[in-house]
Amino acid sequence: SGEFVKSETSELPKVINRFPERLDQNIILQSVGKELPAGSQLYKDFSSNPYLRDYVFHPDLGAYLVIDALNDRVLKFRSEELSLAQGEEFTERLKNENALNSPEGLSIDSEGKIYIADWGNHRIVVLEKNGDLVDTLNIKDGLNKPDNSISLTFPTRLTIAEDLIGINYKGHQIFGKPIIVIAG
Repeated sequence: SGEFVKSETSELPKVINRFPERLDQNIILQSVGKELPAGSQLYKDFSSNPYLRDYVFHPDLGAYLVIDALNDRVLKFRSEELSLAQGEEFTERLKNENALNSPEGLSIDSEGKIYIADWGNHRIVVLEKNGDLVDTLNIKDGLNKPDNSISLTFPTRLTIAEDLIGINYKGHQIFGKPIIVIAG
């Protein structure tokens, strides 16, 4: 189960899931969705396999998406009782220049888009919920560029902070832009 940590910038608690038996001792940041049931086969695989780097439950797909860093892919599991060998490859459309290279982190936004921290390619990959590529945030050109681009160096974890409440201004609901929080 998760441990609640009080955020200094918000009154809402953030949930940090810990898998103490994981070989790599990584912390999994999970802000939405449901946790893997502790006795499930997928939980056991995730807890004992250091190449399963992150997961998220996607409510629109009714499935867990799991990072398999060893095979440079994201797997989809419609049941937590499935074993690693029974996962469907979700990122099969990402080939050639768009292929993943040691993916590490995974998150979804309120529209169902999937964000992948692609560690080996120094980028964030954004997919539609059907697996189609939306965008790559591949901005490894450096900090001193005139376009104010930033450098992503081996991104590992990410989460999406969104304004889901907004404000009402003169009868119009206005929402703040989403922010991608990236750990590297």
